[in-house]
Amino acid sequence: MLPQLPYLFTFLYIIFLVDVYYGRSPSPEPVYDSQGKRLNTREIRKRQQLEHSRHERIQQLLKINPHFKPPTDYRQPTIKLHDKVWIPQEDHPEINFVGLLIGPRGNTLKSLEREVRCGYQFCGLQMG
Repeated sequence: MLPQLPYLFTFLYIIFLVDVYYGRSPSPEPVYDSQGKRLNTREIRKRQQLEHSRHERIQQLLKINPHFKPPTDYRQPTIKLHDKVWIPQEDHPEINFVGLLIGPRGNTLKSLEREVRCGYQFCGLQMG
């Protein structure tokens, strides 16, 4: 029998009972940023889950009705892709691939980043 409490306290009491008797799924290992702030608390994980479901629903509405205008505070999540491209330096030692990609004062690389709207990283270079 639940005690006579306001609705909110009754609701919290029920949640507590469910947690105690049925248990909760174990939390993942904590992840911290460079300042020591935890990045994967229960609240943050739930917020990410809700944002993901909101995004899916808005995308479904846009498929059904192309004239649908999403809410003003809605931003589509950015999808970050990365790919490694190996340069065949051993097969063609006479070609300076890095020099061609970077260009004079980095102008070729900067223009590529502006055109394609992505960044580049060169790993394992031995300049000299």
